[in-house]
Amino acid sequence: MDQPTIVSGMVFPSPLAEPCQLQIIELNEISVAATLLVSAFGSEPAAVALFPNPRHRYHYQMITAKILLSSIIPHGSVYGVTCHGELAGIAVWLPPSVNSGFKWRMTRYLLELVLVSLQFPTALPKALWTQWRDRAVVRKVLRIKREIDTMTNGQPYWYLKALATKAEFRGRGIAHHLLKQILTHCDQKQLEVWLDTTEAVNVSFYQRLGFETVYETEAGKFLPSFWLMRRNPQPIA
Repeated sequence: MDQPTIVSGMVFPSPLAEPCQLQIIELNEISVAATLLVSAFGSEPAAVALFPNPRHRYHYQMITAKILLSSIIPHGSVYGVTCHGELAGIAVWLPPSVNSGFKWRMTRYLLELVLVSLQFPTALPKALWTQWRDRAVVRKVLRIKREIDTMTNGQPYWYLKALATKAEFRGRGIAHHLLKQILTHCDQKQLEVWLDTTEAVNVSFYQRLGFETVYETEAGKFLPSFWLMRRNPQPIA
């Protein structure tokens, strides 16, 4: 499947004193990219519910971020925006060539659990116990994610796994530019784009970009609500 032509160093207008640059994240930038993701998702509702201890949550998220980035970066679909020489935002995309569906996602999840259990043997049982107490929510979310492959009818699609902007750079259009290249590419190729979120504030942002909610689950006793969203190809202007 063709991927969009994105060249590191692509410049776009910015309200900052100087233009920002769109770049493809390389393997030697994993630590910087993972740190940005962890900073942005430190208060993500599901992570807080599973790992209420901030230290455990930080290390869990750092492990998961590095596993995700190391598996996706070689495919050239992790994009960043640099402003003033600093990584200001990042988008982690699963392209059709990587998006092998539910089995891939579950395999990565199990690897994350193993690594967390080795570093924090007391934290993992608590996280699993939380999931067990909210098992109805967990089952529903897993069922929804498993059904993506059915809903796409076997057709290729892109999946936005993570989108993050550094706090001091928010509100300046960086997230929009991180998404624009792939969304335009998918419109040209007539491909669907999927994502999920656990934060209601994100839903309206994605709706403005053409996404619609396919599934929404109610929050459980501990775990948050979950939204699965899809963007159909848009008319090309």
